[in-house]
Amino acid sequence: MDKYAMAFVTVIFTMAIGVFLEFVKWLNVFGTYYIKTNHALMMNLSADTIAGIIIAFIGVNLIKTGKFDKMTDDFGNQIDKLLIEKFEKRSLKKD
Repeated sequence: MDKYAMAFVTVIFTMAIGVFLEFVKWLNVFGTYYIKTNHALMMNLSADTIAGIIIAFIGVNLIKTGKFDKMTDDFGNQIDKLLIEKFEKRSLKKD
């Protein structure tokens, strides 16, 4: 996937989660009393959007400079090792 497309998806996803959480509050799912003005609501959604833009900017810069690969290389090896061990244990139990 293109790094700029990932940044766009990050911003949109962050905004969508913010809207979802505002609906959860508005529907009073957790039983707390919720009255907010439109101004406060828009400030919360604006903060979500700004946070999404900041995280997307950081992510694109990490990908461009190659630091993201260095950061996640060891993580990928650890995941592979855990999956291999898990499948080996499953195959030993079946035998």
